[in-house]
Amino acid sequence: MPGPKKPDYSDQIVQYTQHYYAFLKELWGPGGEALRQTLTTSRNEAELRDLLKAKAKIEIETTTRLVIVDILSTKTNSFVNNAATEDFYVLVLPPKPRRNPNDARYGELQGWSAAHYHAINDSYGM
Repeated sequence: MPGPKKPDYSDQIVQYTQHYYAFLKELWGPGGEALRQTLTTSRNEAELRDLLKAKAKIEIETTTRLVIVDILSTKTNSFVNNAATEDFYVLVLPPKPRRNPNDARYGELQGWSAAHYHAINDSYGM
């Protein structure tokens, strides 16, 4: 049945949590804005698929379309033509933690929490 799809790597939760944490650290660090820009504006789905594989170890089948949602900028980048007939993977890019900007540990804990959530949950946020 077509619709939202996420790879099943439930037997590798620890590894994928670590991959996602490294991705979020890059997204929230220096150069993160350029990464967000690439993810939300590129019209080359194959390049984005390769970028997600390289940066976050997210491997999306070529038959599954990509949707990127950036909460920080409210930009979206969708390659879905018809959600009723196509499988698609949605990656939600969270904003950099801001509640406690002077506490480096807070940002680290938010990153681990978001990375673990994405690894264990069938929904698509980080």
